[in-house]
Amino acid sequence: MENELNQGINKNYDWLFVKPEDRAKQIQEQIGEIIRISDNDEARVKQALKENVGDGVEFYDDSYLLDLISFIYSKENMEYKDDIISFIETFSYVKSVKKSDNFLQIETDRGVVECASISDMIRNSGKADGNDTQSKALEMFCKSIESMNNRQSNCHDFSMTATELFQYEFNTPNNIVTGYAKYYVPENKYLHSWMELKIKGKDYVFDFTKNTIIDKESYYRLLHIDEQEICSVISSEEITSDKRNFGGLIKLLDSKTYLTSRHEIIRDLDRNKHLFDNSDIDSGEER
Repeated sequence: MENELNQGINKNYDWLFVKPEDRAKQIQEQIGEIIRISDNDEARVKQALKENVGDGVEFYDDSYLLDLISFIYSKENMEYKDDIISFIETFSYVKSVKKSDNFLQIETDRGVVECASISDMIRNSGKADGNDTQSKALEMFCKSIESMNNRQSNCHDFSMTATELFQYEFNTPNNIVTGYAKYYVPENKYLHSWMELKIKGKDYVFDFTKNTIIDKESYYRLLHIDEQEICSVISSEEITSDKRNFGGLIKLLDSKTYLTSRHEIIRDLDRNKHLFDNSDIDSGEER
């Protein structure tokens, strides 16, 4: 009994103090192994999840569907796009999959998920076709979010880059939202950033780590995002203003820090502006 107690304490201690990114990696590896040994059979995967990760089974449908959607819009899986869509149609919780304009409409027993490719939307606009600097920047951005190898852990940087591109090229006001999402199991909670904007009056999320546009309601449901766990909402106008007023100093910050704590940072910079002269602000060097 004492050995069992010690083992339990050590296990929980290690789990409690492991870095969040390492914890996420452990969970993803565990679930990946479950899916592999279950031969992608939905019933077997769910049973194995229930036995191995408990409450995670209720998160499985949402996370797995979101992963498959992101696979559709990656260059590595382009030739298998139709096969992946057909595979999604076989799921017990999916009623139908339809194409409407550039969007896929996936009807599930919890609502309709509308999704599309960000890079396709940009290219279809024709703004990435030219040889000028901005067109080349847009095409380079499209290529970077299409590759699954570039997406991991880049949500903050992609969002910061995209907000300016969309504001400048498409004259589209948008918000960068940073908060906590849950992936496959409740314990796998991680800090994430995404862009939100309206298309024909409806709210959509642009997730650059998945090269995917998804209606906001479905996105929040699939990633189990709680409005109470959103850290910040920053408008494209605020980001433009911050770079105009504190450009050099903003460059000293990594995207994650800025997006998480922007309002506190700008408040303190305003309060202590007398400590910097214009050359400091322009260059980003402290006095």
